[in-house]
Amino acid sequence: MHAGHHRGQDGAPPAARLVDAVLLGGAPHDDGGRLLAALDRRQHAHTRALCLSGPVSLFLYFSIVKLAAMRNEHPVTAPGAVVRPATPADLKAVAEIFTHYVLHTVATFEETPPTVADWERRLADLTGRGLPFLVAESEGTVVGFAYAAPWRPKPAYRYTVEDTIYLAPEATGRGLGAALLGALVTESARAGARQMIAVVADTGSDASRALHRRFGFTDAGLLTEVGHKHGRRISTYLLQRSLG
Repeated sequence: MHAGHHRGQDGAPPAARLVDAVLLGGAPHDDGGRLLAALDRRQHAHTRALCLSGPVSLFLYFSIVKLAAMRNEHPVTAPGAVVRPATPADLKAVAEIFTHYVLHTVATFEETPPTVADWERRLADLTGRGLPFLVAESEGTVVGFAYAAPWRPKPAYRYTVEDTIYLAPEATGRGLGAALLGALVTESARAGARQMIAVVADTGSDASRALHRRFGFTDAGLLTEVGHKHGRRISTYLLQRSLG
C-alpha cells in the first residue's frame, strides 16, 4: 500500500482525518487551515469525499477550498491584527507608510509625499462623504491603510469609487492586504457605492492584481504609458467590481 493511501482505524486516510479536524474544530495555525476554517461547515460531508482517494484528491480539495474561501471574502489576517476606521492619531504612521511608496516605487504616481496635514484633510474629506478610511493595526502599530475615494469629480460618477491600499514593507505577506480590501469592499457598499475601480501600475503589480481578482475584480483595461516616474514610462491596469 502506498504511504499516501494509508488508512487509520476509522477507515479514513490521514488526509481525510486532517480535513475533519480542520472543518470540525482545531484548525491548524497556518493560512491553509484558516482558509479551510472560513468555509461553511455544512460543506464538510460533501467535500470530504474528495480526500478519500489520496494525495491527488487532497490537492484538488485544498484548491477548491481556497477558491471558495477567497470568493466568500474571508481574509486571512495576522494574529493580533485588527482593521478599524482611521483616526487623526493614525495619520503620522499613514504618511510614513505612503512616503516609502512615493519615493521608492511606481505604485503611486505621487512624486511629493503628502504631509500629515494633507492626510488630515483627506481623512476629513472622505469621512465627510461617508466613505471608508481604514487602518490595519498590529501590536499597537499602524502597519497599513486603505480608503475609497470618488473615482471622478463629475456628479454622474457619484456611485463609483477607487480603492487605495498600502502596507508597511515589513507587514507584507501576512494577509493584511486581504483583510483591508475585504473590509473596504464591505464598507464601501454600505456607504452606497455601486462600483469599485482599482488602478494598478504595470510594474511589480502581480500581487496587487492577484489580490483584487481574489475579491471579484475583473480586468477592465490597460492604459499604455500614461505615467512617467523615476525615468520610466508606466502603464496602468484598470480592474473593476460591482458592489451590488
